[in-house]
Amino acid sequence: MNKALKRYFEYGLMPILLLAPAACSQANRATIAPPVPAPQPARPAAPPPTQAPVAQPSAPAPQRLSTTGDAVIDSIIAAYPLDRVAWGIEVFDPATSRLLYRSGAERHFIPASNTKIVATSAAMSILGPEWRFRTDVHASGGGPNGAVETIVLVGHGDPTMSARFFPNDFSVLAALADSVSHAGIRRILRGVIIDASYFDEMFVNPVWEVGDLRTWDAAPVAAFAIGEGSLRAVVRPALSSGQHATVHVVGPAGIARVRSQVMTGPVNSPTSLEQHLAGDTIVFTGNIAVDAPPDTEIVATVDPVAYAGAAFVALLRERNIEVSSNVRIVYDSIESDRLPHLPDTRRIATWQSPPLRDIVAGLMPPSANWMAEQICKTLGAEKNGHGSWRACVRTEAPFLVSAGVDSTAFLLRDGSGLTAQNLLTPHAIVQILEFDRRAPWGEDYRHALAQPGVKGTMQRRLLTLKGRLWAKTGSITNVNSLSGYLQTDSGRMIIFSILSNGSGRAASEVRRAMDAIVTRMAEAW
Repeated sequence: MNKALKRYFEYGLMPILLLAPAACSQANRATIAPPVPAPQPARPAAPPPTQAPVAQPSAPAPQRLSTTGDAVIDSIIAAYPLDRVAWGIEVFDPATSRLLYRSGAERHFIPASNTKIVATSAAMSILGPEWRFRTDVHASGGGPNGAVETIVLVGHGDPTMSARFFPNDFSVLAALADSVSHAGIRRILRGVIIDASYFDEMFVNPVWEVGDLRTWDAAPVAAFAIGEGSLRAVVRPALSSGQHATVHVVGPAGIARVRSQVMTGPVNSPTSLEQHLAGDTIVFTGNIAVDAPPDTEIVATVDPVAYAGAAFVALLRERNIEVSSNVRIVYDSIESDRLPHLPDTRRIATWQSPPLRDIVAGLMPPSANWMAEQICKTLGAEKNGHGSWRACVRTEAPFLVSAGVDSTAFLLRDGSGLTAQNLLTPHAIVQILEFDRRAPWGEDYRHALAQPGVKGTMQRRLLTLKGRLWAKTGSITNVNSLSGYLQTDSGRMIIFSILSNGSGRAASEVRRAMDAIVTRMAEAW
């Protein structure tokens, strides 16, 4: 049984700072250019981890001052067959503190990806919009001809080391490998150590469904990972039908074990691909037509730290740096505390992520589960001293209460909403969004949400409201959600939350009803 599944069942670009050796001349240091350009405009330096929480508005919770019904919305949720769906809806006017519409707004619902509103709002409030993740590279020991005893890479949960933020999944690691080379290191006598102790060893949340675990939606969560915990594999048909197709992992050679049991089918035959695990090997099965173009599959890694570590070593070797042994991974905090005290240890590079405001803007439109979970565990690590889901929830709870949410209005188990065990009320979501609106970073947060006509989960929805709707979608089996901000036809900015559970219908059918409700909101108020 692979490591991720075993834990499942056992539950219980900011540029690189190059620090060259003292022997390196100032002139030489000045010629070292960052290998990867920063993808975002420069922003102020990150506040230290020990900073006080960002000041927040003392916003009152939405008050039940006046509630009116709406016959059109009532008819939408009462029409067969969606009359069997459990609906929870709240519409709030922050300018007047009036509730414009309510139906089941105090009831618990499975929120699906509307859970991300909690994790990202808590992070923006607690860590601050300028928070940056960092990854440090240290060298210990020294010897002739550019030899060092070991390289220690310390991960702190950076969720941006991927093609979503940089040219490819390996760009950041390549930049770090370049920094090692620029520091004059040519031999690493005792190999590379990856310090992944910032998060716990539980890669997979025990409340996720087993069927999700091979997909990128439920990729394993770790303190050091690339490619959002996933790898890209290209499946190419053989030259003739009846032969095995080839599978190639994108990236440096030898970083992951894959095996092809995919058969090449006749011309114009359908392509159907699946994956399963055999030990630490990802086995691809299914069929691909002989005339089909290469098919790129995104698959969750078996062990994200080992995968990223193997890629880092491969990139070092590509730069003619001799690495004598395999990667050693450290999760134990006591052992981690000893690493900075290895003989003659010095920091040779630091990588900083884009600021949190940009990370949230990259996360919300596509509803990136893995990134939300990285942020969730970071909240736990920073504020409860443990990078775990349990510590994350313990951090989120007081934030929600400070935003005016009743402590009985939520039950949270992850950061992304992948599990059906999360519970939120529509009223609670409206309260969080109103808190966000009044925060100093409120405009950043609103514009980080998905929008009609813009790449993301709202790209093809509600196009008549383009430029007037900012929302978070959500969808798991029999669950659909949509919450956010809407500028109505009259120019009023309203906050809304629509949650649906137990539909038993196609998600597209429920979404059409939700879109009709939002369209009515724009007209009615």
